[in-house]
Amino acid sequence: MDMKQAIIKYPRSLFLVACLFATLLVIAPARSKKNKKASLFPVPITVNTAKISFSVIPQKKYGSLKWLGGLNLSSGHEHFGGFSGVSISADGTKILAVTDRGYWLRGDLVYNNRKLVGMKNTVMGILLSKGGQKLRRKRYQDAETIALLSGTLTNGHALIGFERLQRIGKFRINNGNLSTPHHYIYLPKNLKASKRNKGIEALAILKAGRYKGAVVVIPERLKNRKGNLKGWILTKTGSHRITLKRRGGFDVTDMAAMPDGSLLILERRFRKPKGFLGMLSNNIIKMRIRHIAEKDLRPGNLLDGKILLEANRRYRIDNMEGLATHTADNGDQIITIMSDDNFSSFQDTLLLQFILPKN
Repeated sequence: MDMKQAIIKYPRSLFLVACLFATLLVIAPARSKKNKKASLFPVPITVNTAKISFSVIPQKKYGSLKWLGGLNLSSGHEHFGGFSGVSISADGTKILAVTDRGYWLRGDLVYNNRKLVGMKNTVMGILLSKGGQKLRRKRYQDAETIALLSGTLTNGHALIGFERLQRIGKFRINNGNLSTPHHYIYLPKNLKASKRNKGIEALAILKAGRYKGAVVVIPERLKNRKGNLKGWILTKTGSHRITLKRRGGFDVTDMAAMPDGSLLILERRFRKPKGFLGMLSNNIIKMRIRHIAEKDLRPGNLLDGKILLEANRRYRIDNMEGLATHTADNGDQIITIMSDDNFSSFQDTLLLQFILPKN
């Protein structure tokens, strides 16, 4: 019961009102101190990890991928969760993730015999404006994707895509912490016209091929007349339209660039359950990874690619939104996927890793 409710319910009880005011005066300084402390970022946080399997009956391969390991992450920190974009260092030991509420998380990944077993040295911070201020409204905070542009995850620059107020910012990374944006890159008008909650969801910086160094951007659900998804290759000389074939009602949630100039695309499909039996269906939510060859990344092309993995709730998935890759010491390509728990107690923050075999 708040103070206004108490006064309405007990209008004649001056004693109760006086007690309420006295209580507020006592606790007000403590609340103010807590809020002040909460605003001090970056701040070390504790992240608990639990090892998970991808399925009840373990398999050597799932689709075209080999299971490497996974974690269920949790934390008591009030801003932990909602991770929608992730980047992994070249050696696979560091992680940097962004949330759709304007925060970021970094940490060190721990392996045992090449398998992911934990996370340590975790720090959480706030995404900042060019002036160094906190992004205070949802339309400014909604970060959905991140890709390393130059340097490393310790000192370098990253591109971060925001969905509601459509923009891509070049952010500084200083001593592992995301700092202020250097600038925002030009976006085509058609891309900026995406619906506010269906806009920029995936970006990647091509590592090889004809368009090496170019930025590929695909909104979550910006369709053409045939129902396929619009995308762009952004180069120094301008923007070039591409189209991704929309299959089975899936939406794009992230992308990652491969060393050979090809792309991995992470997709998700959600179906609102109908009734109690509908809630038990394994097909309420699905995730999928597609591989787009470098030779197909040409303006005007309809991209389709090969499906590497498709999974529903029979497997350990959630709202999978972040995708990153790195190369292991033996040359294997490692795929990392992270989920957005929507700050719901019914969902999890998962970190899954797979191997993409060389052949």
